[in-house]
Amino acid sequence: PERGVHRGRLAPGGGKGIAAVGPAPAGLAASTVPAQRGHSVEMIDADDASGGQFNLARRIPGKEEFDETIRYFTRQLELTGVTQRLGQAVTAQSLIAEAHDEVILATGVTPRTPAIEGIDHPKVVTYADVITGKVEVGARVAIVGAGGIGFDIGEFLTHETSPTLDLAAWQKEWGVGDPSETPRGPLKGEDSPSPGTVHLLQA
Repeated sequence: PERGVHRGRLAPGGGKGIAAVGPAPAGLAASTVPAQRGHSVEMIDADDASGGQFNLARRIPGKEEFDETIRYFTRQLELTGVTQRLGQAVTAQSLIAEAHDEVILATGVTPRTPAIEGIDHPKVVTYADVITGKVEVGARVAIVGAGGIGFDIGEFLTHETSPTLDLAAWQKEWGVGDPSETPRGPLKGEDSPSPGTVHLLQA
């Protein structure tokens, strides 16, 4: 639109009508901050819940604090009056037709599928399907990729419960003792037995 001409929904006080596409932390911040400044914000995404990849990360043993980020932004959405349109995919054409003053794209990434032989085998599954419980894996698992997500999946598959939520279990795993009882330093850590065998592979 021409400068100074408003084509979208005018917010109280003269703010802009803004669409923020993406429900992950970037999209949540891009929604709540403009709303705090008086703009009318609509957060849109094809997912049916806000949080994005954080909804996967918070299920990894040791990363339960990601829950707090989602909890914080969920409350901020309520306090700032952001409208949520979840479970609805949009296109460039539909966003243009809705005549928003500004559109913020914060859609994150789409995991790539490597072009390797056997990638279409029924035993090959995605990390998202494993974490969400959509599929169950067997007792012997090969993880292709030794980056951050590969390590997270390894933690997920080798822990039946999270020691992070159990102080005694966490201290035992990491060898942390009471300073008054162990003045000479840390104890020897004790790993909990893995429910299966996991191989982490990297080219």
